[in-house]
This record gives sequence, structure tokens and C-alpha cells, in this order.
Amino acid sequence: MLRFTHHHTVDMESHVFQPIVDSLRRCINAKLFPGAALALVKKNGCIFQAAVGKLEPTKTSNPTATDTIFDLASLTKPIATATAILLLTDQKKLSLDQSIDTFIPTFKGLALGKATVIQLLTHTSGLPAWKPLYLKGTGMASYLRTIADLPLENTPGSCVNYSCLGYIVLTEIIQQVSGITISDFTHRYIFTPLQMNMTCYNPPEKLKDLVAPTEFGNSHERDLSGNDGKHFDQWRDYRLRGEVHDGNACGLGGVSGNAGLFSNVKDLSLFCQFMLSDTAHTRLFTETDWIKIAVQNHTPGLSDSRGLGWQMAASSSAVKNSLSDHAYGHCGFTGTSIWIDPLLETGVILLTNRAYFGGDGRFFAEYRSVFHQITFSCLKVWESL
Repeated sequence: MLRFTHHHTVDMESHVFQPIVDSLRRCINAKLFPGAALALVKKNGCIFQAAVGKLEPTKTSNPTATDTIFDLASLTKPIATATAILLLTDQKKLSLDQSIDTFIPTFKGLALGKATVIQLLTHTSGLPAWKPLYLKGTGMASYLRTIADLPLENTPGSCVNYSCLGYIVLTEIIQQVSGITISDFTHRYIFTPLQMNMTCYNPPEKLKDLVAPTEFGNSHERDLSGNDGKHFDQWRDYRLRGEVHDGNACGLGGVSGNAGLFSNVKDLSLFCQFMLSDTAHTRLFTETDWIKIAVQNHTPGLSDSRGLGWQMAASSSAVKNSLSDHAYGHCGFTGTSIWIDPLLETGVILLTNRAYFGGDGRFFAEYRSVFHQITFSCLKVWESL
């Protein structure tokens, strides 16, 4: 079922974006994902929203809608975690060049302890990409002890190595500095001011019918965990719906800086408008335009171009050759993404529950590039009308 919301000459121009919808429908037929919602955003609002498919591939399932709530996975990193760090920096409560052992005594005397906040943000701390921390115990104290025991894979600052672990460390820094949970902090200082009223960690039971389900259990993480995972007796052997897909975030009660955020295209459209607006930073920040700073390349000369929480388009296979080199965005493991091109003054949001069919995302990764090529071709046509 398709639902359109247009804000620009509805009847005459809806056909312009039909190739995007047709592409998503083909993916549903190929069982790449059960459902999807998308939005194309300008500074002043959405020019197009659509929802395709169902929450689940069953006869009785509700259709996907533009208010369907998705597990954002790693979109949590730029939207919640990086923005929270920048707010605390703006409030003079921390500095990006402070070493992380300033905030976390567990890391004192370790090479990791001398890595800085900005190195965590840009994935240059030297930490491994991922480890199943929950196998050795849940909760932040246990996670930090496990991270402290891990050898660094690179000297801090020398290499970009995308790391979920680094954003778990940032979670603790946010909570230590602010004195409240990352969930409370982001709700109070980001989502409420931006009127993102459906964006949250751990969606309440009353919203569960709006949430798109993800994987049955954690078969992908179970495979990745190898022999250690065979003795773990807390795998979630049921269809995940309304609780975070990511195992490490689950071990923190669903509230983490690497994953855990849930939202829909309506709320994320507001976030894109905030990012695109010339004066929007004053809605959250007091002195500095941290948005412009966040979306610059802070890893020049390294293999992967990273902003503060964001990836630059030039080093992403998802949008390479589709956007300008000034564009930035992020993808989520569950089948989500946001990409914003300030030169085109456009944001593109795609939310799917592709993890419904399992953890292997290779085919979906290939589709991301196709989706953005089709989308920006349609946008060029729309701009010419």
C-alpha cells in the first residue's frame, strides 16, 4: 500500500517521484525488506513523503505509513550522541580535545585513555569496530571494564576504524558530564526543542503497533560471536519489535550512544530541516554554529572522511557519485539512512526494516547506492519543473 504526502503541486508532479516508489516496491517483492518509508526534505519542509509495503510480510499486517516508527540503529550516533556531545561542548561542560580518561577513571594509564573525545566522534580512537560486550556481563560498568581490556587496533588519530565501541564510551561521557541518562538528555535538549515528539529510546507499549519489527532473535550477532556465543543463554529467541536490535545496546537497557533510537520519517524530516537551515543552530546552540563544524571533514588524509558523528559522501558507497562532496549522512544496520546535501539544500531519508529477513545486509548495501541514484535523478527533474 502506498501513501503519499506532497507539499508541492500535488497532482501535477507526483509522477516525478514514481521511479523511487517503483524501486522500493521491487525490493519488497524481492524480500529485501517488508516495508519502507521515505522523505525528501528542503529547508522549509518536505517536498515528498511515501510509505510502501507492510510492517510484516503477512496478510494481516498493517501497511507501512509515514508515521511508522523504525529502529534507527547507527543513525543514533549522529542524531543523538554526536549532537549531545556538541551541546555539552557549547555549554562549556567539556572540550572535544579532552582525553577520555578525564571522564572515565577505568581508562587511566591505558593508551585508550589518552584518546580524545573528538577521536571517538570521528572513529579514530583505535578501538575495534565491534565486540559482543554483553557476553561478559551487561551494564555500563561491565562494558567499560571489557573495553579497557581490549588492545587498540591502531594508534589513536592514525586511522579511521568505524567503532560502535567508541560511541558506547561517548554514552558514558555524556552521562557523567550531564548527570542524566543519554535518553533524558536527548529528549530534553534535542528532540523536544525540535518537536521530534515520536523520537525516543525504548518506545512505550502504547506505540508498539506503530513500530516496524526487525529480526527474529539475533542470529547475525550469534554468528559473529563465534564460540563464545555458543555458551550465552540470553539470546532473544523471538521477533524483535519495539526493542533495540543491537545486542550491545540491549545490554544497556536499550539506551546507548551506538544504537537504540527509534523514529519515523516525519520527525527525521524536522531534523533534516534543522540541519539545512542557515539559522537553525540557534535553536539548540548558544555561541557557535556547531552544525557547520560537525559536517566538515575532520579526518583529512585518512582513508575514510568523517565529520563529527557524520560520514562525508565522498567516502560512502551508499551515495558516491550521487551527491556533492559537501554532502554528509549516515546509515543504520537495520536498513535506515539519512543523507543531506547542503549544496542541493536537500535531505533524503530512507527507513526500512531490512533486518526482518536476517542480518546479512550485502544485497541491501548494494541497493542503497541504486536508491540514491534514482532519488537524486528524480530530484533534478523536480527542480527543473
